[in-house]
Amino acid sequence: MSSAFPKPSSRDEAVSLLAPALGEEKARETVDAAAAVLQLSSGEWAPAQLRALFAHVSMESGLVGITARVVSRRLRMSTGGSVTSALSTQSAPASGPRPLQPNRKPVDAIADLLAQALGVEKARREVDKAARAAGLGDLVDFNESLKLLELMAREPGLVGIAAQFAKTRLHLLSW
Repeated sequence: MSSAFPKPSSRDEAVSLLAPALGEEKARETVDAAAAVLQLSSGEWAPAQLRALFAHVSMESGLVGITARVVSRRLRMSTGGSVTSALSTQSAPASGPRPLQPNRKPVDAIADLLAQALGVEKARREVDKAARAAGLGDLVDFNESLKLLELMAREPGLVGIAAQFAKTRLHLLSW
């Protein structure tokens, strides 16, 4: 059985995998806390150590745990399973981790991901505003939805926070 993480990795690589959803500071705090609990050195980590780190973080609740579970899954599914290949997937959000699919949904489907936190009307209003700013139409595919949520995640306050959670939920959906 081949290892899901065949090459040693560093703290910075682990942080880079969590940062798109959690932000750089929270990702760094999360990785540092898990590394301290697991007594991992500050140098390179062996594949088993990296698996243990993400397994530990995956037990947390909320966005942190969900993000760690998504990262672990991506690393297992990535070609060759290396952290480097997973990082290259992460670094291109426009192309996203999934191939472009012809399956398009109404932009209101994105508003539905935000409705619990923002309310239905405000979610639709904010999504429509962001869709216009991004030049998107009434129907969006997975990659356009991710682009839309990334744009919204830059907003201050509750809209930005809700959009960060929605990005993680979007990755967990079967689009």
